[in-house]
Amino acid sequence: MNTPFFTTVTRIADVETNGFEVAPLPHDDWATGDYVICEVQGRPGPLYQIERPSGRMCQVFDGDHVVGALGTRAATLEGVGGWRDVDADGAMHALTGAGLFGKATSVSPLLPPLMRLQYGGHLMREGGKLTMRGFCAEVAPLALDMPVILLIGTSMSAGKTASGRVIVHELAQMGLKVAAAKLTGAARFRDMLSWKDAGAADVFDFVDVGLPSTVCPPEDFGPLLTELLSKIAATGADVLVAEAGASPLEPYNGSVAMQMIDDKVRMMV
Repeated sequence: MNTPFFTTVTRIADVETNGFEVAPLPHDDWATGDYVICEVQGRPGPLYQIERPSGRMCQVFDGDHVVGALGTRAATLEGVGGWRDVDADGAMHALTGAGLFGKATSVSPLLPPLMRLQYGGHLMREGGKLTMRGFCAEVAPLALDMPVILLIGTSMSAGKTASGRVIVHELAQMGLKVAAAKLTGAARFRDMLSWKDAGAADVFDFVDVGLPSTVCPPEDFGPLLTELLSKIAATGADVLVAEAGASPLEPYNGSVAMQMIDDKVRMMV
């Protein structure tokens, strides 16, 4: 096997530097956040690109191997699907270029064909599978005690991230230490990097607590968001610019996020 391409969901792990074994696991042993390796299939098109851990985009071709994580996407204007929909043949798709892998069940006709993948196995060490959550260090609980500017929108591509860049820039120009976070949505590191370029001192998203997307049961998401907010609180920032990605009407737990920070929100966009 040629050296695989690592996607941005691996940025919290050491799989690119410390090695791993590969072993196929039965579907009953799969779970959200598992690191897997897949072979790229088919003629390359516009979506045959992956986001590297650095945030840089990289084209891949038929026969290349890519490392990502099992997850679920529910972007009703683009694509819906997840790892639970993968059949016994192991055929799946790159649901995002950031490495969220699963089988698409509904795709907008306006999109180019999604990158097709063939499951090759799970990343393993010492007989156990490697997961995103397994690389997240324990976090001391801290209460979020800073004002929050919250961005929400009716769906993706509504302008939340672009608006956030302007807000982060203006706050930073005022001399404030700004933290920026994408609390819900599907993994895409370049959005957070654009906020850092705009002047944010620290940037975060749900990948930092082991989630490839926030499509998961609310009872699972709540404790992980508490952990993410503790990470943000530890920065000592003056203000948090937070985006509740995707639509509040889609199952990304946007309502959970809004409830958990409601008492800190000083402005909503």
